[in-house]
Amino acid sequence: MDTKKNITEFKKRTNKRTGAIEYSFPAKLISLGATEIANKKTKKLFRIATITFTNTSGNVVTKSAMCYEASYSLGLDTGIDYLTTLSWKEDGKPALLMSHLPASSQATNEDFAGLEPSSSPE
Repeated sequence: MDTKKNITEFKKRTNKRTGAIEYSFPAKLISLGATEIANKKTKKLFRIATITFTNTSGNVVTKSAMCYEASYSLGLDTGIDYLTTLSWKEDGKPALLMSHLPASSQATNEDFAGLEPSSSPE
């Protein structure tokens, strides 16, 4: 069931290797499947992660994402927001890839109001 919430921040970027447009965003890990699956093209192992996030319509949704061995082998905890990437497959369908990197907001100048930048380290 979908519920309304603040929309997730989707950050647009260009994949340096392929030139394709992608979006990174935080998604909460609900569960990580135990079955390892080999990618048909690369043969790299991945597991299916169940994640939740707020989509562009403002609905909280639960979806599946790939999580490669290089990420899950480092240890992942449920209930944590991890950086997730949205890309599109050749058939035009969305593909989600969850990493091991905890998702957090980038610092802004407002976080450090009253402090001045320095041109040299002190």
